[in-house]
Amino acid sequence: MKIYWSVIYSLLLATLVSCGGEQFGTTPQSSTSAPDPLKVYESHSCTNRTLISPKVDIIYVVDNSGSSFDIQDSVKAAVKNTVNTISKDFDYRVIGTTLLMAGNDNSNYRVMTNSNEDPLPTEALSRRVFNPNDLTFFSSPIREPEAGLRRTLDFMEYHKTTGLLRQGAYHLVVLVSNGRDDSVEYVQNSENKNFPGEYESRHARFVQLKADLNTQQLRFMAVTAKTSCTGSKTSNLSYIKMANQLYAESGASDNNVNRDSYDICSSGLSNLFTAVNSSIQKIVIPHQYRYWPITFAQQTDSETSFGKVDVYRINQSGTPQLMPATSWSWYSVPSGTSSLNIRGDGGSEPVTGYHFIRFNELISYPDCIQVKSVSRTEYFGYIVLQREPRPETIYVTINGHVIPKSNTNGWEYKGNITRPNIKVPHPDSPGSEIPAIPRSGFMIQLHGTSNYYKSGDNVQVNFIPAAI
Repeated sequence: MKIYWSVIYSLLLATLVSCGGEQFGTTPQSSTSAPDPLKVYESHSCTNRTLISPKVDIIYVVDNSGSSFDIQDSVKAAVKNTVNTISKDFDYRVIGTTLLMAGNDNSNYRVMTNSNEDPLPTEALSRRVFNPNDLTFFSSPIREPEAGLRRTLDFMEYHKTTGLLRQGAYHLVVLVSNGRDDSVEYVQNSENKNFPGEYESRHARFVQLKADLNTQQLRFMAVTAKTSCTGSKTSNLSYIKMANQLYAESGASDNNVNRDSYDICSSGLSNLFTAVNSSIQKIVIPHQYRYWPITFAQQTDSETSFGKVDVYRINQSGTPQLMPATSWSWYSVPSGTSSLNIRGDGGSEPVTGYHFIRFNELISYPDCIQVKSVSRTEYFGYIVLQREPRPETIYVTINGHVIPKSNTNGWEYKGNITRPNIKVPHPDSPGSEIPAIPRSGFMIQLHGTSNYYKSGDNVQVNFIPAAI
């Protein structure tokens, strides 16, 4: 039959009172204690990479014939504004030159750049500008036959050796005209015709130019008349045709529905570089790591300062994967140092810290690492009371479980003593008695392999204090 403590305690109290209130006039006491609960530790951070800005050379070849007066001001403003839509992630040079040039002067240009790596050639330095409005767009017109494809090729072929156009860059031509290349196509009886072989020879030169510059991608973006507006001529067999063909041959991945041809008869040019920006691939060099900082570990800590340590690897799917304990080890920096180069690929990335995870195999970008642990579980073999109890009235529970009185497998009252350490070792947790917790008071000792209390447990002792 189960007998509750309250019943026993009431009977015991009645017996004690009958012995004389003047001697045993104390009230029942209850002492409750709970060692610090386990603390949860966690660190989470991601690997890094070096982003190399792709080199992009953009050549604007802009109409300066008499017909350019007919181009709407809104369209002219839109063309100038396209420069502002170039991705800031690019290492770019924007070069502005004119469509028509008396004597084919290839030194008539302006250049704007954000590059900190590639210095401009000496000639270009004197032509550098810092505002898109200064790129000689829509300058004073001259009277010359329009031959935009040849003009573009002559300019680029000349500057492939001056250093203005860079080897291995992306090369984009933006040709703006409300006319056509009259040396390639003409109109006869209201039907567009080609001069025999002229288009093919221009295309062959573009192909050779691409090889000479070792270009990543060659695009010819034609901003010409596709519908009808004042002073305009369509360029279906010259500019538009070249734009479509070079786009198809560029290997671009942007699925550009315009195939690099845009209508100058509208001002809808805001998306001119939208497709290009997404098509140009940034160069990413992933970093590889041998070590990873354990940010929650202090200098005085060691691996034994914590409970189980788990390391998770998080890939692009975002799902943490527990790494086998055999794939890493705990590493502490040598005494006297406080940082470590955590890279394992020859790069330098020093991190301040004292304790690290050392990976057996390198961890690479873009993976993330999560380190989790809890404070080390502490085990206690002594209960400390601040008041002296009547030993025969002591009643002990741990997490609600009654602990019997026994000097072999239960509790034993030891009296008023000083203990240098109330913690005890545990077979599954070597070193759990360190650091020591000294206490003084009225001690109850727990005996037996299963009688102890640990971090987070609830310990309750009911007793009647001894007479004063």
